[in-house]
Amino acid sequence: MSTYSIHQFAEKVALVTDIVSPAGRAVAMQLALQGAFIIGGVPDDTTDSGDLADDLRELGTLASSVRYERSSLAGAEALADAVASTFGRLDLLINCVKSVGESAFLITDAVRDLMAGRPSPRIVDVYEIGDEGEAARKQIGNLREEILQRTQALPAKFRMNGVAVIAGYKAEPEHALFRGKAATEPDDVARVVLFLLSSEAKAVRGELIALGSVA
Repeated sequence: MSTYSIHQFAEKVALVTDIVSPAGRAVAMQLALQGAFIIGGVPDDTTDSGDLADDLRELGTLASSVRYERSSLAGAEALADAVASTFGRLDLLINCVKSVGESAFLITDAVRDLMAGRPSPRIVDVYEIGDEGEAARKQIGNLREEILQRTQALPAKFRMNGVAVIAGYKAEPEHALFRGKAATEPDDVARVVLFLLSSEAKAVRGELIALGSVA
């Protein structure tokens, strides 16, 4: 990223809907290091306490976590209420979607009014796709169509894009004699997400970037 990009997240309010997931944790950490204020969601289907918020505060940024019910209207509203009561505004939304069957629309819709007054509201959905091959290709195609439709339904100043992580995050050991399939590291995902959130991607809207191999 350019020097300009490094500083553009300073004091932006970001909602990362799952700071327990590998990608969500990496994105939250990178945004905090660049000066963003973080609200981190902790889904109710995990036993994690959301202690990452404590680590983020140690970096000198404002951060808090909120436990919520995944894929429900009440859960989406809980996240929106946490953002509203803490900051009263939202600049960046990172929807960490555990499965392609999970709706990211509920959270996007719940926080839309908090983003509407901001000059450059940006949304990135991060999907985990466990399948490979033809099944993965079909899911990616469906997600591309869904993201494009949702983007077109938003006001023009909103920028929405997506990232699909294929076949998880586990990497082969560096010393492995016979290397397996290339794996995607959480930090790789975070770098792509931050690019899509940055002004360097101002011409990118309604796109889905797939990371990993579908073979």
